[in-house]
Amino acid sequence: MKSLKTFDQQIKDGDLFDIERAAKLTGYSVQHVRRLCHDRRIGHVRRGPQFFFTQQHIKNAFQYVEAQR
Repeated sequence: MKSLKTFDQQIKDGDLFDIERAAKLTGYSVQHVRRLCHDRRIGHVRRGPQFFFTQQHIKNAFQYVEAQR
């Protein structure tokens, strides 16, 4: 059986990105990424007041932008 990683281990391994890293990867500002999360326009994982993102969330953010053009 495949063992599951803890949330902290996923962050250490780079499986989850914080909002600052997601902003750098997408080219958006931190404020804009936060607004997209609050408006539920970008997928994310929330832990308390913090937002985290997987690689798939980042990929989907660009698919959303492309679909709007």
